[in-house]
Amino acid sequence: MILNIKVIHTCLLDYLKSFKEVIKNLGISLDIIHTYNHPYMSKHTTKLENICAVKFENIDNLLIPNSRCGEFYSNVNEFSLHFQIFILSQVIDSKDRDSYYTMLQIYSLLTDFIYENTCKLTLEQEEDDKYSLQVNLYIYPTTNMQNSGLIKIDSNYSNVAYCCSQNFKANAQIIQKLKEANIATRHN
Repeated sequence: MILNIKVIHTCLLDYLKSFKEVIKNLGISLDIIHTYNHPYMSKHTTKLENICAVKFENIDNLLIPNSRCGEFYSNVNEFSLHFQIFILSQVIDSKDRDSYYTMLQIYSLLTDFIYENTCKLTLEQEEDDKYSLQVNLYIYPTTNMQNSGLIKIDSNYSNVAYCCSQNFKANAQIIQKLKEANIATRHN
């Protein structure tokens, strides 16, 4: 495998952090967290009232020899990463409906962001200065949005939140290329 799974998870979280910056310009604060458990069961320590929790589910085609390599080709590794995104808007006052509409607004902005942007990154490997890695993540939903309504959570900010979730699939393509200075050229 050209790149380990932890780095792919980090790339996806960095992509979502760029979404956080986009909606910050609209006046919406959002905290991006990675969770191993269902967000309803996890304790959240956050300074912001809105949370985007990412739970990685599984990976397709990782054990299948799904890579192409050769002397004249770039080394390519392709697989699919399944994950779920939960959007939680914490409530201070149970009569406050703004949290519900904020949750829906964040969901709408997130789907627009994913639709309009493909995650493309170039990584430089420190241990190997001959190669650079290009990571392409093509993200699309696999389910409809599930609105859970008002739920109980364990957070330092509030003990209830409005929540919605959706499953996604990211087709990952990792391309390992020789850096330009290391490519031999033939002169006639």
